Amino acid sequence: MSIITQALKKAQHEQRLQQSPQAQYGTLMPWRPKAPGQPSSRRFSGLIVAGVGLLCGVGIVTYVALSVPGSLPVAMTVPTTPQPAPEPDLPPASSSPAPRSQVLKRVQPESLPPMSPPHRTDMAIAKAVAPPPPPAPVQTARAEPEMSPAEKRARAQQQLDSGIEAYHAGAVDEAEVALQQAIALDPTLKRAFNRLGNLYYQRDAYQKALAMYQKALALDPDYIEARNNLGNTYMQLDMSDQAILELNKAILVDGESGLTYYNMACVYARTQEPEKAIHYLEQAIAREPEARQWAKTDTDFTDVRSMSAFQKLLGTSS
Repeated sequence: MSIITQALKKAQHEQRLQQSPQAQYGTLMPWRPKAPGQPSSRRFSGLIVAGVGLLCGVGIVTYVALSVPGSLPVAMTVPTTPQPAPEPDLPPASSSPAPRSQVLKRVQPESLPPMSPPHRTDMAIAKAVAPPPPPAPVQTARAEPEMSPAEKRARAQQQLDSGIEAYHAGAVDEAEVALQQAIALDPTLKRAFNRLGNLYYQRDAYQKALAMYQKALALDPDYIEARNNLGNTYMQLDMSDQAILELNKAILVDGESGLTYYNMACVYARTQEPEKAIHYLEQAIAREPEARQWAKTDTDFTDVRSMSAFQKLLGTSS
């Protein structure tokens, strides 16, 4: 039997007792006069009715709570602290700062790394993605004003003079750079090609020297210094026929060059032609007296040094 039914029956029974106590109980409840100070039966009945009403209200509330889905019982309405929902598994925070992007060209102050998202108690945590920084402006190198042809030639001459000075000072690498810059400024500067060929010749880089002399002669076929140097380079490469050919061309251009005759004497001394070697050496000494001193220590004349004509020419005969 439900609580409501019991409460209703009890209320009806009390009401019958209140309305007709004598009819209900007969002679068991005789009427007695109220003693002084005794509480009135009506007040007592009112308290009973109020208690019954309270019980009915509790029963109705309980019935409604059990009938409505999702409603909590009256007995469990004590407020409690809600438990936070479990957080999603997140990777442990790293103590080391985020790696900086490699700066390729222009160094710019880097922006601070993005802050981690605030703590949330729900399951969905959105990642905070920092917007990419704007591209750095590309700065192009300022182009130097174009030099006029006259300015280029003047600058090339300055580089040539610097190269010659460095060469005589023993700064061969510095001389090479200056001569190459002179050629870059003025590709028609034949002296720069000839001087650069001399530098390679002193390094025993005969193939490079050969190319430089040929370029100088391509600019000026009558350039006597480059022609003589070309013949001498062929001689160092044991190309005697080409050496004699180039030296003869030099003699045709300038028959008074003592150095050209001296180089021709050296070629013939190497090819075991002593008569021709002594003849050209005599012509060289006549035009360049210092050639006599060159021949005294030159190893090219080793095979003809014992000849009386050679010793007489050098003034070493007894």
